[in-house]
Amino acid sequence: MEDIQEFGYNRATGFMWLLQGRKKVEHTFKRVRQTVSYAAEVTAFADKGKLWKITGVTASGPRS
Repeated sequence: MEDIQEFGYNRATGFMWLLQGRKKVEHTFKRVRQTVSYAAEVTAFADKGKLWKITGVTASGPRS
């Protein structure tokens, strides 16, 4: 993700968001042969090493 325009984090709720200039970005992790797509807006809740209610991120490909 190279064209990040805004990133925010609310410490009280753990809500975080990221806005990028492009509509969608895809990245392939070669070691695990998995492609991840990031939408123009990605949101999640974060707490001590874990994320939940993630939106704007999808993964495809083999998990071997």
